[in-house]
Amino acid sequence: MTLEDVKQFIQDNKDVPEVEDYVMGFVTPGRVKDFLDSDDGKRFLQPRLDQYFAKGLETWKNNNLEKLVADKIEERYPAETEQEKRIKALEQKLAQEENARKRQEMEKKAIRLLTENKYPVDLVDFIHASDDNELEAKFQSLKATLEGWAKEVVEGKYKEAGRSPRKPEGLNEGVKNPWSKENWNLTEQGRMLNENPELAKYFKENTRR
Repeated sequence: MTLEDVKQFIQDNKDVPEVEDYVMGFVTPGRVKDFLDSDDGKRFLQPRLDQYFAKGLETWKNNNLEKLVADKIEERYPAETEQEKRIKALEQKLAQEENARKRQEMEKKAIRLLTENKYPVDLVDFIHASDDNELEAKFQSLKATLEGWAKEVVEGKYKEAGRSPRKPEGLNEGVKNPWSKENWNLTEQGRMLNENPELAKYFKENTRR
């Protein structure tokens, strides 16, 4: 009987108790250890170790990771107490009220500035500002723009008409000059430019500032 015959016999009768007991007699702890320490044993064992490790890691993550993350977040960003929440809400409310008060104050200043210079208060949105310096700068810019526009309109009207300004015949002395310092009125200027450009030109060029 050859070695191959013996192997085949054992394979064919591996479930027979007598054969199983005989074969297991060759399996000792020392032989198993020597095999596992060998290259063949490591190649045999490593896939199973990897499988058990991956399964164990996944189990650990499912049982512990979420709690560890939550604990770390709470440690770095502790939850606000009810008192802290009330204080924060109060601070936000006070800040909003202060901002609203400043906006109203600047709007009143803008309206007063327009009124003193006889500009329509509807222009307040064009000079809305956050402080006095910004308000003055925006007002001066608006003033320069409107005066330049009025000048261009008057000159354009007379250029189209092909005549120079002269005192209109039958000028009613009771008509106020909206370009004069004491009667400055932007709305009246616009109306006069459209309805009587000759009179507007006369007032414009004969106004003492």
